[in-house]
Amino acid sequence: MTPQPTHLSIDDDWTYHGMRMVRMQNRLLALEILPERGANIFRVIDKSRDIDLLWKSPRVAPHVAAVHADFDDHWAGGWDDAFPGGRSCRNRYGDLLPYMGEVWTAPAKYQMHSSADEVALTTTVRTPITPAELTRTITLRAHESRFTLSYTLRNIGSMPFDYNWGVHPSLAVRSGMRFDIPATRGLVDEAGVDCSAARETSTTGRFCAGTT
Repeated sequence: MTPQPTHLSIDDDWTYHGMRMVRMQNRLLALEILPERGANIFRVIDKSRDIDLLWKSPRVAPHVAAVHADFDDHWAGGWDDAFPGGRSCRNRYGDLLPYMGEVWTAPAKYQMHSSADEVALTTTVRTPITPAELTRTITLRAHESRFTLSYTLRNIGSMPFDYNWGVHPSLAVRSGMRFDIPATRGLVDEAGVDCSAARETSTTGRFCAGTT
């Protein structure tokens, strides 16, 4: 039996609205990442159905914004890391932390890795206010319709810091979609509500969380 071609590749020979784009793909999935925009995962494409699984703003193209810019005014969609937190607040030292964190406005250094069985992209962001270095590796294996994310968070300063890190994928929800999440307990919080008011919920095999 002739083996199926993997169509496994990774390269950065792409730009979108003037921004460098890294594309990684196999025969089932393609991912497009914007290193200059905090390593935003801009597209996750299901090749079999030719659809992008991530929501896009109809009005905003991806671009670089200032560190204290309003996320909602500049957000083009995709998948972001909200670190060191989702809400604008002051840290223990009195520094003002921006809404949706510091990663989305910071540039990421990146390294591409390729083998016969998988491709991977490692991105590293150093946040300008919080003395932190966030490293993420996206791995896509041949013949698999999924990808994995692994993270390393490092304190690069001399003082401790607090954080409430969140992963922020904006999914283009369509009729018939289902989310299977292994969590059975969680805190459900409505946007704009004090964290202390969040209520705990227990489920069986499914977990729905409010936005932050």
